[in-house]
Order: sequence, then C-alpha cells, then structure tokens
Amino acid sequence: MNKPFLPLLCAIFLLFGCASVRQEEGALYRADGVPVWVGKTFSDPSGLWSGPVSEKGYYAYGEARYDNEKIAASAAALDAKVRLLLYVNSELPRRKKSVLTGVRCVDRFVSEDGTVYVLFFVSRKNAR
Repeated sequence: MNKPFLPLLCAIFLLFGCASVRQEEGALYRADGVPVWVGKTFSDPSGLWSGPVSEKGYYAYGEARYDNEKIAASAAALDAKVRLLLYVNSELPRRKKSVLTGVRCVDRFVSEDGTVYVLFFVSRKNAR
C-alpha cells in the first residue's frame, strides 16, 4: 500500500465517522425543534432518547403551558405521571391497583412558546 494513500484513507474514515454522529444527534429532535420523545410512551428508549439507560423500565411524557414556568413544570410532571400509570397498567397483567414507586424525571425541555415538556421514568421493578 502506498504511504500517501494511508493518511487519505484515515481522513475519509474520520469524516464519515463524524458525519454519522452529527446525524444521530439531529435525529433526537423533530423538525419543529421538540424532542422526538414528546407524544410517546415507550419501554425501549433506543432512537427516542439519548440519555443514559442503566435499567429497564417505562417512559412517558407530560406537557403543560402556563405563564409561570414553575407551574407549567408541575402540571407537566403530573401529566407525565398519569400517562406513565396508564401505560404501565396497559403493559402489566391486569390487577386491581397498580403502584409506581421511584418515578423520576429524566429529561425536560422548554419550547419557544413556553410549553414545558418532561420525560418521566419508572423501572420495571418499581412498577407493580
């Protein structure tokens, strides 16, 4: 192999590697700038959320818009918890009452119009 060819080949691989990372990061947001997880409930975060995934569980979003961002965040959290409970109830075998413990907010986004979006998570072991 020719020595000048090797640096050129390395540069090409580096360029394609960087381009694919940028494309993945761009895929985390829709065309309107909102994260792709908005409007979804899911148990497999691949392709929907870039955050750390150390345990299996359930995700649900919530949204709210008020003049006060703190109130909007609280309302969005309540919305997410309700959606999470409804989703877990549909995924787990029928029981009289479901209990979710250890529910936590894993992502938050505020849009330009002031809408607060939150993503909540509960692990499978804490959903019973």
